[in-house]
Amino acid sequence: MADADCYSCGDEERFDSLPPRALIAADEYWRVAHAFGTSLPG
Repeated sequence: MADADCYSCGDEERFDSLPPRALIAADEYWRVAHAFGTSLPG
């Protein structure tokens, strides 16, 4: 059971129904996602 206040946990619970933009690359260990407005380069 995931934490109700955790956005990422909620997405994991509904992984099979996520839109294509949330599934750029995914396997049993990792999920790649876009991140905007961060201080990380790249």
